[in-house]
Amino acid sequence: MLDITGYWAQNVIFHADYEEEGIVFVSDGTGFLFWNNLFVETIDYFRWSLDDDKISMTGVKQFTFREDKLSEVKLSKVNVKDVEVKRVKRKNLNDEEVDAIEFSESLTMFSDSRYGFVRKDVWEIDHYRNLKELILNASVTNDVGT
Repeated sequence: MLDITGYWAQNVIFHADYEEEGIVFVSDGTGFLFWNNLFVETIDYFRWSLDDDKISMTGVKQFTFREDKLSEVKLSKVNVKDVEVKRVKRKNLNDEEVDAIEFSESLTMFSDSRYGFVRKDVWEIDHYRNLKELILNASVTNDVGT
């Protein structure tokens, strides 16, 4: 079976000015899409399954942070059904060959379809380790406040 677990980011294979987009697949069948710039970060937490190299993802929660403060938690609109995924080799920004994943279509209206491998365990990164409990346990509300 295709192994896609890990942290994958667009800026590994594409130049991105002051923003980053990526996707994380955790071995427990959860994961998240994220996008951030200097002021805003969104995280779409989802459940995923892989069947014959086709991925399905069902959104659970979406978190919005403004200047590092949680400002909103709502239902995620991620809804992907049977999209082909494959692991490939691509050139990174230093012209070195790296692992990448490619989807046959964009996963959301705003996401890309190609990401380069960053690392196997996203929870080793301080930023995401600090958000782990929030991501996994927050309830869905329209407004979190300050």
